[in-house]
Formats: sequence, structure tokens, C-alpha cells
Amino acid sequence: MNIEQLEEKIQNLNITPPDKLRAVYYIEVLEDIQTQLQMIPDNTDIQDNLQIEKALVQEAFKKKKLTDLLNTYARILDNVIHGGLNTEIKNFTGLIDGVMILQLTADQVIRNLLEGDGNYVQKFYSRYPFLNRITNNIKDNLIASLTKLARRVSNDIADLNNVFRLGITSLIRIESIDNYLVKGGQQNLFLTFQILTGIRAKLIYKPSDV
Repeated sequence: MNIEQLEEKIQNLNITPPDKLRAVYYIEVLEDIQTQLQMIPDNTDIQDNLQIEKALVQEAFKKKKLTDLLNTYARILDNVIHGGLNTEIKNFTGLIDGVMILQLTADQVIRNLLEGDGNYVQKFYSRYPFLNRITNNIKDNLIASLTKLARRVSNDIADLNNVFRLGITSLIRIESIDNYLVKGGQQNLFLTFQILTGIRAKLIYKPSDV
């Protein structure tokens, strides 16, 4: 992947990563997350006697709502790769405009490596396999967590309506309360629901409860 291809991928995802060049380390993970998130409303598997009701949850996985989730995950993944990147910078020397530079910035390191080696990202994760495991675990846990959320909301919607007397028609947004993951890669989230009266209600979702 070169810089132009990276920029095209960022544009296609319509995201604003914390740093454009650092996004090269996780942009393909985000592409996979996007694909799997879009598939959640169509998931017909039943687990723990819970099944997803597509009409109820699908709006939360579309357009800007999906982009907002991807931006959250970009920030989380960006934080993960810092350790390996700092070591990469420390150990790297290279030519800038024909001059050997010993102390390079992160941007200079990434640009040099991307321009010189199309397999740079794969080699980076080969040097730091624990980072590869972490990024893939984050992806898998996020998908599992949001699939579970969709099942729970679908199953608990009658109880939510009874408790809050809301008249919920659909889940329209999922937002991260912060950029942290708790046990099992789950998150504390804000869930925004559309109500029959036209107003919206926001509830806090924790992995243990709504």
C-alpha cells in the first residue's frame, strides 16, 4: 500500500483518523469492521434465545452513524500501535532528499517505508506480533459486542418500553462514552432511540446492563 492508496481508503471509509499516516497500520482492520458492522442487522443467528430484529436496529449501522463508530475505533486502534511505532522510529535511519537523517519524525519514517516497500505494514506486524494480535482481538471483540447489543436491544425492547413508557420505534445511534474498552473488548455506550412522539431518548448501555 502506498500513500495514495491509503488516502483513497480513508476517503472511502469517510473517516477522520487521529493521524492520516498512522492510519496505515489499521485501515484494513477498519475496512473489515465496517463490512461486519453492516452485516449485523441481517444476522439471523439465535444465541442464548436472543435474535436480532432488523427493523429495530438497522438505522444505527448506516451512513454517518456507522462513520462515527469507525472514527471511535480508529482512535482506539491508533493508541494501540504507538508502542511499536515508537520503537520503529528509534531504530530507523533514512534518506531525506538524499541526506542521511538519524532522528526522523513518525511522518518521515512512515513516508519512507511506504514509498520504499509495499509490504511495510505486514512486516511491521511481523516484527511486533503482539500488536497484530491486539488489533485483531479488538476487531473481533467489537463485532461480537455490538452483535450482542443488537440481540439484547431486540429482546429487551418491550421491557424498556414498559419501564420508561417511551414507545420506542427504533435504535438510531450507538455512541461510545469514551475511547476505552472494558473486559472482553466491550464498551460503555450511549444508545439513542427514536420515540413514537418524534422525540429521542438516550440510555446508557453497559456490558452488564442497560
